[in-house]
Amino acid sequence: MTQAVRRRLSALGPWQWAALLALTAVVAYLFHLWHVTSALFLGPLLAGLIFAFSGSDLKVSRKVTMGSQAVIGCTVARAIDQTILTFLTHHWTAILAVIVSTAGAACIVAWGLMRFTSLSGQTAAWGSMPGAANIMVTLSAEVGGDTRLVAFMQYVRLIVVLSTASLVASLLIGSGAHLPAAAAARPPAPTDVSFLQALPTIAVALIGMTIGKLARIPAGPLLVTALLGAIVNLNGLFPLVLPYWLMVLSYGVVGWYVGLQFDRKVLGAAARNLPAMVVAMLALILLCGAAGVVLALLLDVDLLTGYLATSPGAIDTIAILALNGQADMSVVMAVQTLRFFAVILMAPYLVKFICRLTPRPVGV
Repeated sequence: MTQAVRRRLSALGPWQWAALLALTAVVAYLFHLWHVTSALFLGPLLAGLIFAFSGSDLKVSRKVTMGSQAVIGCTVARAIDQTILTFLTHHWTAILAVIVSTAGAACIVAWGLMRFTSLSGQTAAWGSMPGAANIMVTLSAEVGGDTRLVAFMQYVRLIVVLSTASLVASLLIGSGAHLPAAAAARPPAPTDVSFLQALPTIAVALIGMTIGKLARIPAGPLLVTALLGAIVNLNGLFPLVLPYWLMVLSYGVVGWYVGLQFDRKVLGAAARNLPAMVVAMLALILLCGAAGVVLALLLDVDLLTGYLATSPGAIDTIAILALNGQADMSVVMAVQTLRFFAVILMAPYLVKFICRLTPRPVGV
C-alpha cells in the first residue's frame, strides 16, 4: 500500500505541490469548521506530515521560510508598544525564574531519557533542549549526538506543543477563561489591504530578513524584523499592514516546513525509544505549562498568555499561535525571545552537566 502511494507521488513530479496545496486547503477548512485555533497554520502542518509519511520527497527550503518569518515579525511588531519595556523592567525576576525553571525541566527530562532508555547522553540532552530546533540539531552534530534522533525529538515535540497549545487555546477561549484584555486593545488586522498600502511594511520585512540573514542571528529574520517594526510602530512612522493572503501564505510555508521535515527512515530509527520520547515530551510540556500558570498568576495575565510564553516550541510558531489566540504579545514575545537566546547560550553547558550525571558511552 505504502509503496503504491509512494510510486503515485513520485509519478506526480512537480504536481506534488499542487496536490499538497489541495490537501492543505481541505484540512485547513475542516479545522476552521471545527473552530480549531490557528487552523491556517496547523492545516499545512498536518498536510505536510501526511505527505512526508506517504513517501513524498518534497521539502521547503529554510531560505524560503526566512521570508515567512519576516512577515510574522511584522505582524508581531504591531502588538509591541511601550508596555513591553515597562514589563521587562518591572518583571525581570519572574522572567529569569521562568528561564531557569524551563532549563531545569529540560535537564530533568533529558536525565530521565538517558537513565531509562538506550539514548546517549548527547542525544537525549540535545533533543530535550526547548526551542531553536535547527540550532540544537546542528550543535548536536558537532559533539557526537545522533542528529536523526535529535531532529526527530525536536520536531515531534514541536508538533505536540503546537497541537496541545492549539487545544488549550480553543478550550480557554471557548470556556471564557481566556480574557485577552491587552489583545483586544490591539487594532485588528485589516483583510482588505492593497499591495500598494502594504509596500512600506513589506520593505521593513525585506530589510529585516536581509539583516537577520547576514548577521547570522538565530531566527534573525523574525527577531530583527520585529525590532525594526516595533521602532516604526512606537514612533508612528506608518501603519504596519499586510494583505491577508500574504499572512496566510506565510503561515502555510512555516507549517509545510515543519511537517515535511519527517520521513519514514527517521521514524524507524526512533521506533525503539518512541514511547519514552513521547512521555518525555509530554512531561516537558506539563512542566513548562506549570511554569506558565505561575507566570500568569505572578504577572496577572490570562492563562493562555502564560502558557504560550513558557511553551517549549519554536519562537515563530508560538508567535503564530499567540497572534491567532489573541494572547498578550508583549508578554509572550518578551519571555520567548529572552528564553530563546538564554537556552542557546546555556545549552552546551547544560548538555555537559546532564552527561556527567549518568556517564554512558556515546551511542544511540
